Amino acid sequence: PTVRPRMIKLHKLILATCLLLTSWVSLAHAEDKGPLQPDQAFALTVLAVDNENIVAEWKIAPGYYLYQDRIHLALKDQSQGTLGQSTFPKGIMKQDDSMKNFMVYTNTVKINTPIITQTQKPLELLVSYQGCSDGGYCYPPTTKLFMLDMNGNFNKAATGTTIAATAPEEPVEPYTEQDEISDLLTSHAYFTIILTFLGIGFLLAFTPCVLPMYPILSGIIVGHKNLHTRKAFALSCVYVLCMSLTYAIG
Repeated sequence: PTVRPRMIKLHKLILATCLLLTSWVSLAHAEDKGPLQPDQAFALTVLAVDNENIVAEWKIAPGYYLYQDRIHLALKDQSQGTLGQSTFPKGIMKQDDSMKNFMVYTNTVKINTPIITQTQKPLELLVSYQGCSDGGYCYPPTTKLFMLDMNGNFNKAATGTTIAATAPEEPVEPYTEQDEISDLLTSHAYFTIILTFLGIGFLLAFTPCVLPMYPILSGIIVGHKNLHTRKAFALSCVYVLCMSLTYAIG
């Protein structure tokens, strides 16, 4: 009579385990996919409404947001005209880990910018922006170049081309003591290397952090019977060599 309830409990346990494994696999698969490509997360188009106004529109993927203060519009060639003050709609206030508040946009946002231009050539417009995902991944700043016809061909959305960011120059690190030792090791001057580490071991033997070792070392040397000066010196050398080896490994 007790077999049937046990079988029901076993079936429930197996079912719960399968559901748990399915959820875990689905979550792992979602994490493996990683963040969207920048153009998928923040699809940007720009169009000239008329010869006095430009509208930039972002369609932002769910789970992503765009910083308001990272949005900038500028003319690549300043001689083509003058941009006015952009009109930013109200966004959502967000707080980062440092408790700093900043305005962001989600879903869809349109930025209107007035312009004064008399150019007959296609207008070269640069749009910069940056956004992040709710999962904590932040994209590097993006700049796109748009070619806009301001001579009657209005309300035609342009997608633009991404301009590669210039890699910042790597800072030159100062030449440290570790660099000197590394250069010494790669020089294959073995006699100099041995003398150097013997000297370092000797100096380390007198640093405050190894002072507690003196009673132990003294006990080892004094505790030997029939200890001669040569043997005591050999034991001391072993201690210094071990200190040198410890410094070399560390």
